[in-house]
Amino acid sequence: MGKKKMNNNKKGIFLTMPEAMLKRLEDEKDRFAYHTVQEIILEAIRDKFFRGQPAGNSKRGRPKKPDYTKALGMKKIFVKRGGVKVDV
Repeated sequence: MGKKKMNNNKKGIFLTMPEAMLKRLEDEKDRFAYHTVQEIILEAIRDKFFRGQPAGNSKRGRPKKPDYTKALGMKKIFVKRGGVKVDV
């Protein structure tokens, strides 16, 4: 019987990080019985980008620049509670 060849479409990256961060990851590895620090990093990336996707609009990224010409035509610029500025 022949061996099955696995399709391995993985690519590698080199990661440099501060000494304190690496120490923290190694402590985490020992505490939770991970085999490598890479497993912790991969799990964190999966949690951040693949498992916890927001359902609706997210507040990520830079805020929009205000349109001042639109604000001049508005009747209300401030919200009654707390005086928070409305997105314009």
